[in-house]
Amino acid sequence: MDNLVYTWGLFQWFQESDKGLIHSDDVHNFQLQNSSVFYCRGIEDKYLVLQMGKYTVV
Repeated sequence: MDNLVYTWGLFQWFQESDKGLIHSDDVHNFQLQNSSVFYCRGIEDKYLVLQMGKYTVV
C-alpha cells in the first residue's frame, strides 16, 4: 500500500462491498463521495487516508 501514498486515484466502493475495507467511522462520508477521484494522504493502521475536497476518510 505504501506505493499509493501521495497519489491520486479512483477509489470505488459500493454498499454491497466489504464494509471492513473502510473504517467504521467513515463509511457514511465515503458513501456520499463514492466513485470520485481521491488523493491518498497516507496510511493509518491498515487503512489508506483518502481526501476529496473538505472530506478526509480513513
